[in-house]
Amino acid sequence: LKLIPFFDADTASTERARDFWWCFETATEGFGDLVRLRMFAARMNGWVAERWGLNLRFGDFETLKRRLYNRFIRLTEEELLKRLFDANQER
Repeated sequence: LKLIPFFDADTASTERARDFWWCFETATEGFGDLVRLRMFAARMNGWVAERWGLNLRFGDFETLKRRLYNRFIRLTEEELLKRLFDANQER
């Protein structure tokens, strides 16, 4: 568990979410779904994480993976355009 960094869900960028997920999935490979779900809840920080912890009724690891991807990693078209616009503004 110490190998997995904490994930601050309130301030997470897409890149940080991807990095966290890769690290988490690699470190917990071979464990059962229930153990992985508990480890996931233990490594989350922030208000969003508290809400997820209270509602952690995912039955299996694949459901958790899909929900994390949809919430933190997948960008909507609007978010992608905003990110591109902000990157151009910084140049």
